[in-house]
Amino acid sequence: MALLPVAEALERLLEDAAPLQAECVALMDAADRVLAEPLLALRTQPPFNAS
Repeated sequence: MALLPVAEALERLLEDAAPLQAECVALMDAADRVLAEPLLALRTQPPFNAS
């Protein structure tokens, strides 16, 4: 069995791939997950000039 060219392998992988729906989970259950959208802090940390 020969190796596939990268472009063909990528095409095969993406052929049936579809985005997953976002879901809300508890923070303790969020290990090994990624955010569905960017998360911005409400304030800078630390909240003072530390340099």
